[in-house]
Amino acid sequence: MRFHLGRTIDEEDFGRAVLRKDVLFYHQVLENAIDHYLQALYAVNETFFPSRKRTNKYIDSFKLKPENCYERLLNVVRLGSSPEGIEKSYTEWCSLVSDLESICAV
Repeated sequence: MRFHLGRTIDEEDFGRAVLRKDVLFYHQVLENAIDHYLQALYAVNETFFPSRKRTNKYIDSFKLKPENCYERLLNVVRLGSSPEGIEKSYTEWCSLVSDLESICAV
């Protein structure tokens, strides 16, 4: 869990993508970060991470998760699909990661 949490925010790459408002680079960085985030989320819920299939179903069943986790993940992706939304997307991403870190610390 800690291994994956530590890889959810690559400040250097996220910083460059946000600064440049580079949607494709941002999504590459976000894709990797989401994978680590889900690995950590599944680990804190003591569930094997099979793949991203049925992610919503799994997240809904988890006891330990940030509030509105799946909807917020979708919002991060949606906001990051335009240069104007990348900064808001990254802010929400950092909030999601922080919320998961708080849960994992319990």
